[in-house]
Amino acid sequence: MSADSEPAGNPADSVTHPGFRWERARRIFRAAFKLPADRGPGRPYGSDPLFQFGQHCMAFYLGCAGCLLLREQFHFSAVISSAVIGLAGTFIPFPDSHEPLSMQAIVYAGSFAGMCSPLLLASQPVILFASACGALSYLFLRPRFLGFGGKLGASAFVVSLVLLLLFALLR
Repeated sequence: MSADSEPAGNPADSVTHPGFRWERARRIFRAAFKLPADRGPGRPYGSDPLFQFGQHCMAFYLGCAGCLLLREQFHFSAVISSAVIGLAGTFIPFPDSHEPLSMQAIVYAGSFAGMCSPLLLASQPVILFASACGALSYLFLRPRFLGFGGKLGASAFVVSLVLLLLFALLR
């Protein structure tokens, strides 16, 4: 086989294929989070696990930053601000989402994480990192907690624990 010829087999399995990393990441996300391969017609991005992860991050960020905003700017209590954000999150449409009700639950989970100390969520990069951790933990816990409660609180707990450990290690 010469250097100019195409490798045999599936090009996504070859390191030389330019789309190798994205295809491999999609397969890993599908396997790790037990996502279906396809959600049907009319949802062009719904079956893409990286798109789903981005939507989960956005929804978690909306909940976390919204709860923090209500606490810091309008001096609401943590519980009231989380409840207001959770209620407001039910009215946000997620048209390209694979599961709109799940996305609204993630906004509420983000508001749970936004209830932690404002000293931990001191800047936008930290809130973005917390949103990525929360989205990953929700995607990981969702198939394992089928029929049980606790996915939202567990995701918020994981975020708070990761932030506490990160700040303790960086001191």
